[in-house]
Amino acid sequence: MLTKCLCLRPFRIGWISILTIACTDIDESIPHPHERDRWEYFSQQEGPVWALFEDDDDDIWIGFDKGVSRYNGRRFRNYDRTDGLISDTVLAITQDGDGYHWFGTPQGISILINGRFQNVPNLAGLDVEITSLLRDEDDNVWIGTSNAGLWFFGSGGLETFFDQGCLECNIINTLYEDDKGQVWVGSQRDLKRYRRRSFRSYGVRDGLSGSNVTSIFEDNQGTLWVGTFDGDRITQFDDGDFDKVSLYNGAPQNWITSITQDRQDRLWIGTFLNGLVQYDGLVMRTVFEGPVDNTVLSMITDKQGDTWVGTSAGLIRYISK
Repeated sequence: MLTKCLCLRPFRIGWISILTIACTDIDESIPHPHERDRWEYFSQQEGPVWALFEDDDDDIWIGFDKGVSRYNGRRFRNYDRTDGLISDTVLAITQDGDGYHWFGTPQGISILINGRFQNVPNLAGLDVEITSLLRDEDDNVWIGTSNAGLWFFGSGGLETFFDQGCLECNIINTLYEDDKGQVWVGSQRDLKRYRRRSFRSYGVRDGLSGSNVTSIFEDNQGTLWVGTFDGDRITQFDDGDFDKVSLYNGAPQNWITSITQDRQDRLWIGTFLNGLVQYDGLVMRTVFEGPVDNTVLSMITDKQGDTWVGTSAGLIRYISK
C-alpha cells in the first residue's frame, strides 16, 4: 500500500505559473471486478506527468520531472540520470520495432537498449528539445522538436522536414498515426497530414478551432479529433470536413492538451486549467471527482480499457467497468 501524501509545488507551462496540490493514495493490488469503475491515485508520481505510453508488453511508462517510470501492474521501476538517462524531464515516449524504448527530453533522446541507455544529444549536429515521438506502422520513428522541426528515422537513415514558409510550423507539439497509416503533425501554427510522401497543411481558415495544435486522436468510428491551445472548442475531422464542437463546460477558453477514448466509447478530453471532460456522443460532462488537479497534461487508454490521466499534480487511473 502506498502512503498518503500532500505535495504543494509551483508548476509552469511557458510563461504561465500555477500552484498545484496533490493528495494521493493507492492500493497497488490488481482490482477485483467489484472494485472496478473507480479512481486510483499514484503517490509515487506527484508533479507534472508529461507523457504516458503503453508498450508491447502492456507496461505503462510515465514521463515526468523525476525521470521515467515503468509500471508492470504490480510495481514501479524508476529511471533517472543516475541510471544514464540524458535528462530527468521526459516529455515523450515510444518503442521502436526492435522493442527498444525511446525517451524524448529537453536535452535530446535516450534509447533504452537491453537495460542500458544510449543517448543522442543532437540530430545532425543540432541540439534539440524533443517534444513528441511516434513509431508508425512501418516501424519508422518520427521525432518532433521544439526548435528543429520534424525528423524521421527509417531504413534510409535520418531525414528532416522543415517548413521554410512557416517558422512556427516547425515547433512540433504532437504526432499521431491514424488507422489508414497517415501521420498527423500538430505544430504551434498548423495541422499537417503526411501521406504519399507529401504534407498537406490545415489551419483556422480550413475550420480548425485554433492554430496551435496540441492533441490529435482518432475514435473508434474513424473520426479524427483535434485539440488546440488557442481555440474555444474541439474540432472533429470527418469525410474531409472540419466541424467545431463545444465542450459545454462554461469555460471562457478550452485549451485542450490530450484526448483518448474508453471502453464505453466515451471521449475523454483533457484541458489546461479546466479539468477533464467526457463526451458520449450526445452530452459533454465535466469530471471533478477524479483529477487531483484541473490541468491535464497527458492521457492514454490501455489495452484493458482503463484510462490513465497525467495531471500537473500527479498520475491517476480510472478503472472502468
